[in-house]
Amino acid sequence: MQAPKSKPKEPVPSGTHMAICYMVADLGTQEVQYPGKPSSLARQLRITWELPDLRMVFKDDEENEVNKPKVIGNTYTYSTYEGANLYQHVSSWMGACPGDFDFSSLIGKNCLLNVIHKKAASGNIYGKVSAVIQQPGGTSTVQTENPTILYDLPEMKRNFPESMMGDNYKWLRELIEKSKEFHAAGVLDEYRGDEPPPPSDDDYDPADEKDDVPF
Repeated sequence: MQAPKSKPKEPVPSGTHMAICYMVADLGTQEVQYPGKPSSLARQLRITWELPDLRMVFKDDEENEVNKPKVIGNTYTYSTYEGANLYQHVSSWMGACPGDFDFSSLIGKNCLLNVIHKKAASGNIYGKVSAVIQQPGGTSTVQTENPTILYDLPEMKRNFPESMMGDNYKWLRELIEKSKEFHAAGVLDEYRGDEPPPPSDDDYDPADEKDDVPF
C-alpha cells in the first residue's frame, strides 16, 4: 500500500507579468553544485515578487476565503559583476546596479517579469524569472499586499523579521542558518551547515519550486 502522491504545484504561467518586489533576503554563502562540475561556494541573494494580476483563492485556518496574489522568486549569486544575472536583472529594472547598490531599495518597486518554464530533476515544471524590466512610464504604481520581508544577514544576524517567522518560511530560515555567515555570527550552538542544499539542475535552484508562498 502506498500513500497517494501529492499534486505538483501549478507553476506561474510563462510570459510577461506585472510584479512588485516584496522580499529581499541575504542567504549567506551556500554550497552549490552543477551537473558535471565540482561543488563550490557562492554568496546568494533571494528576491521575490508578487504578481497582482495572478490570484490564488484558498481558505485560511478559520475557513475564511482568502484571495492573494501569486508570487515568484529568484535566487542569485550575490554579485554586481557585469556578467552576473543579478547585475543584469537589476540594471534593466532600475537603470543601474553599481557596486554599492542598496538592494533593500528594491522592496516595493514595480516592474515587469518575463517568466519561462523549466523542468526540475524531479520532473516537476517550475517558473523561472528570465528577465526583469523597468515599469513602463505612465503606468500606476501598485502597493504590495503581503507583509514585506527584508533580511540583511550581516546586520540582522539571528533576528529574522516577524514577517519571515511563519511555517511557510521555515525552509528559508533553515537555508540561511546553514550559511557560514550565520554560523560566524555566533548565533548557533552547533553549526548545522554540514549538509549542503540539493544539487542544482543547470540554473535551477530548489527554492524556485517553492514560490515563496506567503501564507
